[in-house]
Amino acid sequence: MLIPIQASTQLMGHAALTSHALDEAVTAFNSELAQAFQPAGQLIGIPAAGISNLVRLDATGAVGPLAVVSATVALAVVTDDDPQRVHDLAGGFTSTRFPATTFDILTREQLERLQGLGDFANAHAAALRQAAGRITDIAAGQG
Repeated sequence: MLIPIQASTQLMGHAALTSHALDEAVTAFNSELAQAFQPAGQLIGIPAAGISNLVRLDATGAVGPLAVVSATVALAVVTDDDPQRVHDLAGGFTSTRFPATTFDILTREQLERLQGLGDFANAHAAALRQAAGRITDIAAGQG
């Protein structure tokens, strides 16, 4: 089962933000996430270095030099085990560098709902493609 995860944390103060500092902080965060979730199964989406799984970057908190840069990265775990293990690992995640880390993990029910919505969208798209051909046939007097 594929379990998508978004992990958010505070990286650094806004005043310390540079492209090099951002790359280093996100790489370090990804490394900690990889160590934390490796026991649950195969990890997908965590690059060896860099920020390619960064999906959101925000300056939060106070205005000015006290603002904090927060980041959200995306990853997934492929597990044959109980998906609850991923939730347990997220709940037990601790980090001295990234202590304010939160996780958004899709449940089985949410994944099934997304799959159902995807199936509905695919069926609807197929019906629209077929309708265009059918209208053309009717207009040409073949239907």
